[in-house]
Order: sequence, then C-alpha cells, then structure tokens
Amino acid sequence: MFWLEDAGRRPVAEKKAGSLTIFLAAAPIFAVCCLDMTSSELDRRRASARHLFEQGESALRRGDIGRAGEAFEAAAWEAPDWPDPVFSHCLVLLERAEPAAVKLLQDLLTRYPDHAPGWEAIGQALLRARKAEAALACFERATHVSPSCTRAMGRGSALRMLGRVAEARDAFDEAGRLDPHSGRATFLLALSAQDLQDFAAARDGYLRVLANNPELVEAHVNLGTVLQAMGDLEGAKQAYGAAVRQRGDTFGRVSQAMTMSPKGELWLDLESLRRHLAG
Repeated sequence: MFWLEDAGRRPVAEKKAGSLTIFLAAAPIFAVCCLDMTSSELDRRRASARHLFEQGESALRRGDIGRAGEAFEAAAWEAPDWPDPVFSHCLVLLERAEPAAVKLLQDLLTRYPDHAPGWEAIGQALLRARKAEAALACFERATHVSPSCTRAMGRGSALRMLGRVAEARDAFDEAGRLDPHSGRATFLLALSAQDLQDFAAARDGYLRVLANNPELVEAHVNLGTVLQAMGDLEGAKQAYGAAVRQRGDTFGRVSQAMTMSPKGELWLDLESLRRHLAG
C-alpha cells in the first residue's frame, strides 16, 4: 500500500504497487541539528559528502550499481540535511529490488516530503519497474509541490499504464501547456488521442511532431496506423515508407498493420511490399 499524505494529513493516494508493499505516512520535516560540531567540521563533512556523491554518480555511469549505492549511503551519512544522496541511494535500492527501499521511502517522506526532484526521480524508477500506481503517487506529490512538463508527462504515463487513458490525455495536455516546445509532450498527447480513437487529433499531433523532428520513426509508424484507420491508405503507405526507409527493423510492425487491418491490403509477397514502401 502506498499512502501519501499532504501537510494537512489528508490522504491523496492509497495504492498497492504490485508485489512491493509500502506504507508511507507524512510527518513534518525535521531539522538536523549539529550544534556539537564546529563550523570547520561541518564544512569538512559537506565537502566529503559532495565528493562521495560524485563518486556515486561516476559509479552509476560505469554501471557499478553496488559501488554507487555504497557511495550515496556514505554521502547521506556525512550530510544528513542534504536530500540528493539519500534519494539517489533509494533509487539504487529500487533498481536492485532491495527490501530496504521500503524503510528508506518511509524516511524520505518524513524528512523530505516536498523535495519535488527526488519524488519525480523515484516516480520514474517505479514507472520503469511497471509499478504504475506507486509511480503515480510520487508524480502527484512532485506535481503538487512544483508542476513541470516532465512531471505531468510522468503522471500521464502512469495513468496510461493503468488504463486511465482519458486522464492520461489530460495530463499530457497539461504537459504541453507547461512546455509548448516539448515534442515529447506533443507525441504523448497524440498517442493518448490514438488510444481513445480520436484519430483526427492523433493525426494532427503526429504531424506537428514530425514537422519538428522528421527522423522520429515511431511518429511515422503511428501516423501510418492512424491514417489507415481513417481510410487514407495511400497516406498511410507514405508514412510507413518513411519509417521503413529510416529504420528497416520497423517493417515487421508495418507489414502486420498493412495486412491485418480491415482497412489494409493483403500482400502475399512481403518482400514486394518492402520494396513498394521503400520506394
């Protein structure tokens, strides 16, 4: 169970995250008092924490998750009032599916309930693990603190994974309003329109994406699927052809869409179809 509460103790989400059961209850942020430390000792520990944190990030880039977790945990010990190391340590534990992640998440919510970047990162990790309900709770917490395009997209992706497509479309629309130049938000909005069989809106969205990024193969494929559903088979072939010319491994999906759809064409010779699409 994921139970996230706001500062007024009102529950905003109560979720079950697959096999991962987590109970998080909000509490006021507490300050870490270091009255018994001298100023020079505090400076030394903060410098040590920064060095350890950099070592952890370097280990992550090398793919050494174990070493990264050790460095982040040590950095959090050196600077207990700095949220970044403890959130990074939690991300490593989640990546490794460690049971200790549960207790650390409880600690994070108690100490840093309003650290939006950290909760966004946790949400992304849970989304990659396909724990959509838990991810949604994290994105909602981050968005409540500080709305952003990426947080709205994360929320929409979690909602779409849960099958709540209309709500996902609203979230992607919000993402586009927060950053009108985000091609990713435009693509996801078009994808959610396609999910809802609003093919005209999906077509227009994919065309906007391709106007700025004509090399996005996924948009070509999806545009072809939408045009085919609308009965524009020639337009669909042009979109499919653009995808196949840019990336040959899309032909399997394209050929299946072309031949299996009620509005498609039956090609017995798939190599002929490949040559036809490739122009």
